Amino acid sequence: MHTPLTRRGQSVTRRAPQQTKDFFLQYGVKSVAISEGNMGCPHEEGLDFPHGEDCPFCPFWKGKQGRNRRD
Repeated sequence: MHTPLTRRGQSVTRRAPQQTKDFFLQYGVKSVAISEGNMGCPHEEGLDFPHGEDCPFCPFWKGKQGRNRRD
């Protein structure tokens, strides 16, 4: 996952438009989709909790996303 807008201690708002444009150009993005709401747990696997486990901070998402998804 690429998260260029989350660097701590820096002004995100000012840099966000240019970083987004650069990211899209780098990967040849032609279209995007936007959700009106949250599309999943906001915590990052491997950074906020161990890989392969459910997020301990978001019980609602348990078993609903990532490698632990249970259909």
